[in-house]
Amino acid sequence: MKYSISSYCFKLLAAFIATATLFFGEIALAKDQQQTQTYISRDILFTSPEVMAIKISPDSKFLAYVKAEPTGVMNLYICETSKCSNTNSLKQVTHFKTPEIYRFFWTNDSKHIVFLQDTNGSKAYQLYSLNIKSGDLINHTRDFKGISAKIFKVSGAKVAVGINDRNPKYHDIFVLDVNNGSLTKIFENDRFARFIFDENLNIAFKEEIHEDGAIDIYKDKNIYIHFSPEDAFHSRILKVHNSILYYVDSRNSDTTWLKAVDLTTGKESPLANNPKSDINDVVFIDDRPFMYATTWLKKEWHRLGTENFDFLQKNLGTNFEVVSQSKNLWIIRTYEPKRIGASFYLYNRDNEQLTALFIAKTHPQLADMIPFEFEARDGLNLTAYITLPPQIKSLDSVKLPMPLIVFPHGGPFQVRDTWSYNPYVQWLASRGYAVLSVNFRLSSGLGKALVNAGNGEWGRKALFDLIDGVQWCIDHGITTEAQVGIMGGSYGGYSTLAALTFTPKKFAVGVDIVGPSSLITVMEKVPMYWDFPNYPLSDEELFFTKGAFIKSMGASPHDPKGRLFLASRSPLHFSQQIERPLLLIQGDNDPIVTKEESQQIFKELKRLKKKTCLLSFSDEGHQFRRYANIDTYLAYTEKWLHDALGGAFEPIDPQFMKESSVTIEQ
Repeated sequence: MKYSISSYCFKLLAAFIATATLFFGEIALAKDQQQTQTYISRDILFTSPEVMAIKISPDSKFLAYVKAEPTGVMNLYICETSKCSNTNSLKQVTHFKTPEIYRFFWTNDSKHIVFLQDTNGSKAYQLYSLNIKSGDLINHTRDFKGISAKIFKVSGAKVAVGINDRNPKYHDIFVLDVNNGSLTKIFENDRFARFIFDENLNIAFKEEIHEDGAIDIYKDKNIYIHFSPEDAFHSRILKVHNSILYYVDSRNSDTTWLKAVDLTTGKESPLANNPKSDINDVVFIDDRPFMYATTWLKKEWHRLGTENFDFLQKNLGTNFEVVSQSKNLWIIRTYEPKRIGASFYLYNRDNEQLTALFIAKTHPQLADMIPFEFEARDGLNLTAYITLPPQIKSLDSVKLPMPLIVFPHGGPFQVRDTWSYNPYVQWLASRGYAVLSVNFRLSSGLGKALVNAGNGEWGRKALFDLIDGVQWCIDHGITTEAQVGIMGGSYGGYSTLAALTFTPKKFAVGVDIVGPSSLITVMEKVPMYWDFPNYPLSDEELFFTKGAFIKSMGASPHDPKGRLFLASRSPLHFSQQIERPLLLIQGDNDPIVTKEESQQIFKELKRLKKKTCLLSFSDEGHQFRRYANIDTYLAYTEKWLHDALGGAFEPIDPQFMKESSVTIEQ
């Protein structure tokens, strides 16, 4: 921990380290709405969940868990499937001391697990294999310098992987044989961003990304599918098996279609579509689609064929996904708003038996998430969620207005808010705030018209959607104009900066986590493409391209007129308009939104003598992983919001502060 603190940050630090109990400032709630020490401690919400992921071996005999040690570090554990209903039966098979395992897969012979591990949040992924019988752990990329490995597909005891040692922009394709550790290069790549493999690890399709965000998908040497920049936001290949291509496609439609193509005849068959929202999940049985999901306000499952899934919906609701399959056994993950993290079940399809493997904890102070729709000022219909402090059970129970935090999601495309557990939302609600989550224009999953309506509207209509959502809350007596703050990460951090610069009187306070302050400098440094898991340890990826961001922002930094336009939407250039306190939080190793983004606006605000503070963390990237760091910035945030809006704050744990890598500047 390092300090470079003058007056305000020092007072902030001293105030909440010295505080012995949770303090509720002047929260404007009626007496029967007030909490009496009924909050959720940060460590309950934000420490690594006991179980992050579970996968079943192809022969159904074993389960592999990614599970937290007592220190909070995630490691791999295994057990026999018949004995896994109790986590005490798990055997730890890796002993890493730092986060994190990024993705993991069983080999088809059920003898090995292959996985990626991150390094200090830098996305410099190392490729490992583990022999579950001998315990041998091998880093197959230890001799490669400065690389980030990928795992594409597993077949038998072989794995198709990508390694970018020769050209950091693109991954050459190798086949790893885990039995002997050999890596054989099968394709030297200076052009393609993604690869789709068939069941025999043959390259079926290659994806080329263009500067404007369009994607060409090649079969052999010919373009097989072209996605325009607008359609590339939403369309993707799901899988290729037995010469059948399955993909979701938004061409000639607002929302995506699930389609199948016979690659031998070229015949294409449309399988499913929902006119309100995109297809966001597809479950396959014997490599054929069995059911699919769409989400407007809440997730809905739809049948393909005659088999039904009534048993699952009756017992689990609709907020579930199938994360691993073998023969007749599925691993199912559920994610409810009022459970802390995900729960996992073993489902036997033959006898419709459901066995709980891990049930996420609940807490009496978890709040309800209420979905609603509202109309933006230009008539666009938007979906949103309001989460009230836990003692307020419905909108009808609101007696007096309360402080409200707008919490815009990141992305902004490829991402949306859903009716599910969000630790940040629950944390803020337990501190006495109402929390507003809006699927503003630019949000994905609700049709490409909503995304296209936000292109070129960063800091304008996309921001106004948030303000219109706030107005809905004011109209329903939830808050007042003087009681609104904003906080978010990545694009949500940009929204925070834009809100305080372009609408300086609308928000009383802001907290920016790894948000870009200049649309020019951030675009000059982002890679050609990058990806994140849909959620930690997910096999599904959120795929982003520089061209897609140029399309979304509305201009290119490489064009003189484009630079002028991007400057006009960059909060950095309007820092003098900021009137309200702004807390900045940054991971120094962030490869997407580099530390320059927070440092340059911090320096400008300091020059202008604005109320600001910068927390930077030397061992974090775009997504924070170490709990000591997370707790430190959350504690600062609580006090920062309290000073502006009067919400609750919990004192910082001095031990976490000591273990944190934070540097504090004012």
